[in-house]
Parts: sequence; C-alpha cells; structure tokens
Amino acid sequence: RRRGQGYIDLHLNRQGLQRDIRLRVQHSRAAPPIAAQTNMLLTIPETLAKDHKLAIYDLPFELPDVDWHLYWHSNYSQDKAHQWMRSVIIDIFNQEIS
Repeated sequence: RRRGQGYIDLHLNRQGLQRDIRLRVQHSRAAPPIAAQTNMLLTIPETLAKDHKLAIYDLPFELPDVDWHLYWHSNYSQDKAHQWMRSVIIDIFNQEIS
C-alpha cells in the first residue's frame, strides 16, 4: 500500500493506537532484508520472516479473520484456461491456510 491505512492500522485505530510508518515497500518480500539490517519492525506473514532469521513475535492483539474473494468477468466463467488458473489460486490459498 503506497499510502493510507492497512488492515493492522485499522485495527490499531479502533484501540486508539497508531504506527509510526517510516518506510513502505511495494512487495512484502522486499521488507525482511531491510528489517534484518536496520532497527525497524515490520508486520508480515511469519512464513516470510523465517527465511531471513528475524525474531518473530505474535501481535499483542488478535486480528479478525480476513475474507478473501476471487472475482472474474462472467465472460470467462467457462474458459478452460481461466478455470485452471482459478483452481491454482484456490489451491495456493488452501495450502497457506492449512
């Protein structure tokens, strides 16, 4: 997110808190190497942190579950290649959850 609040920020705001964001990156995979060489903290999925030997801490609060949706134009509902790609995406998300 180039600017504005993300999912965690919205939750913190409800508790009267806010982060002091000093750096934003365009992709979450770019952040761990930066955090590993600075005194910055970051919030990312644990799977991304493990590859960079970062200390991992749970958030001090529970986040509500996120609903994920997959949308496509109805013209592509019967397209075989599109059906295949949707099934691949769904499989990836199912693997991440389990």
